Amino acid sequence: MAKICILTSAHSPFDDRIFYREAMSLANSGKHRVVLIAPGDGSCSMRENVEVVTVPHKEGRLARFTQTAVRIVRAALKEKADIYHFHDPDLLPWMTAFAVMGKKVVYDIHEYYGYSIQTAEWIPRRLRKPVARAVDWIEKKANETFSGTVTVNPHMEGLFSGKGSNTVTISNYPLPWFIDQTRAD
Repeated sequence: MAKICILTSAHSPFDDRIFYREAMSLANSGKHRVVLIAPGDGSCSMRENVEVVTVPHKEGRLARFTQTAVRIVRAALKEKADIYHFHDPDLLPWMTAFAVMGKKVVYDIHEYYGYSIQTAEWIPRRLRKPVARAVDWIEKKANETFSGTVTVNPHMEGLFSGKGSNTVTISNYPLPWFIDQTRAD
């Protein structure tokens, strides 16, 4: 049984895509032990066959990029997983290091970060384009070291396929049970 460690430094442990579409699906297949590490109150619990580990975090991007990311990576190293599946670009340097050390790493790309950064108000206007270009280049360069990449649509898949790792799309459509539950409410 493969142990898969799913990491996010920016999302809730119970994010729709991360927890319900991916972690739960993997755990309920009966083929994987799944540990999800995310920002939270520092607790550990078991939910829907997924071990949820949260690390304490502070609000703000700088704290997320530094303190939270380091805590997430430390927790991930303790897991000694077979596969590390991460979701946020601020974990790119760490996960690239994991891959270079021979660990299997999968990058799950939710957004066009190279484009969205160009409108990020928290970055000074004159730095947005250079930062966006740098992030785009870093993502594609780091991707060459990863075992796999997951994207949200075929266009994004095309941008990352052929860049070194296996690339697949998992669209962000609601799961059937979620639609049924919404109708019932």
